[in-house]
Amino acid sequence: MQVVMLRRSCGAHVVLDLLSLSTTCAGGMMVPFFDPFFVKDVHLSFVQVNLLEGFSIFFISVCSKAALWISRYCGRAITMLCFFTVCTGLTFSLSFKLPAPILVAVFLFRRGIGPNCLKPLNDSIVADYTNSTRRGMWNALLSLGMAGWAGAALLGGVMADAHGYTFVFFITSLIYAGSLCFLVPLVGLVPRKVDTAAENTSPSTGTDTSESSS
Repeated sequence: MQVVMLRRSCGAHVVLDLLSLSTTCAGGMMVPFFDPFFVKDVHLSFVQVNLLEGFSIFFISVCSKAALWISRYCGRAITMLCFFTVCTGLTFSLSFKLPAPILVAVFLFRRGIGPNCLKPLNDSIVADYTNSTRRGMWNALLSLGMAGWAGAALLGGVMADAHGYTFVFFITSLIYAGSLCFLVPLVGLVPRKVDTAAENTSPSTGTDTSESSS
């Protein structure tokens, strides 16, 4: 039993580390260009863009609560996989020239069910599969993904100048699609049960290391 738990612990940490690294780099490539995209391409005012960002925080809070509720019945790993799959599809949708109201709706729902929404579930899995004496080490490893934020933002800027903001969103959606490969094995590593750690973790209503410095 101890051997099985050790394998699950190591496997879960590897998966979550890879997921954190990929989503952080993808977020660094995309998030800094949301505001100029809505101003220049969608032709929203700066006031409207700021209101949009404010509403997105509300969506994150609501979706975080929904994710915790769904995880009671489906399990944390399956919930994360389903939410992230939808987030990937919505990110891909942003690469199309759609009417402004549709783009705004897609952005809000995409921000709501994105990596920030899944942070409570992610943190609960880390807490369950990490010995208390090693949590500092694993948290430090997860935070290393922030080192790639600046480089990803620079790369995103180069692509935006050369091909436009929608091309950046398209490339980001491909990275998110690749990140789904890390979540699939997590379903087999994390049992389908509800842990009090997941319910007691407060939903993130702001931005976290996966998408910001979403």
